[in-house]
Amino acid sequence: MNKPAEMIHEAECPWESGVLGLSEEHAVAVSAAQEKEIDESLDLVLMSIRLPKALINDLKFIAKREGLGYQPLMRRVLIRFVSNEMKSIARQELVRGNYVDKTDDAHVDEDEPVCAAGGAR
Repeated sequence: MNKPAEMIHEAECPWESGVLGLSEEHAVAVSAAQEKEIDESLDLVLMSIRLPKALINDLKFIAKREGLGYQPLMRRVLIRFVSNEMKSIARQELVRGNYVDKTDDAHVDEDEPVCAAGGAR
């Protein structure tokens, strides 16, 4: 039924708006075994790196604006950087005539939004 005088707005999903799912009283941490299983299924490895405090603060600021934690943002930034560097290396090798495909796209998540790592929306 078409109602030109009144616009029908689609209701915002309560999970997306944060009405549901953000309550700390209902949050439950996963067990160490579950965390290990998740990391293994995603092929993630824990690492430690020392970064300037100002850089971490900037990453936290950007991540907050993107609706992410700063560590997932850092992971996405690194994935984009490595992907672009590998493409650049491949182009250089192709120009030199000795291109061999050595890229490993296993770390690239094609379903991940580009804007999460600072790309265009």
